[in-house]
Amino acid sequence: MMELDEAICHCEAEAKILESAGCIECAGDHIQLAIWLKELRERRKNERPQGKWIEYQEANLDTYYECSNCREPWTTIEGTPWQNMMNFCPNCGADMQKGGAE
Repeated sequence: MMELDEAICHCEAEAKILESAGCIECAGDHIQLAIWLKELRERRKNERPQGKWIEYQEANLDTYYECSNCREPWTTIEGTPWQNMMNFCPNCGADMQKGGAE
């Protein structure tokens, strides 16, 4: 199976071959596909994982929160992650704004 960068190079190379063979429409299709694959690559680079703060209470009544994405536990001195505006996991960077709580 091809990786994304290999697929982009393949489409661009095929477009050149098809263009030199006179198949302009097919070459154009390969160029368009290469453009879409490059856009996909950029979107994947900029994508941030999504997560939720999961609240746990220990037997001694201490409360801690865990990132649903990386499972890293966190405690706060005062308040909850939401009250402290912890909109992103400090460990993995997951976006906690859309995830809510469990």
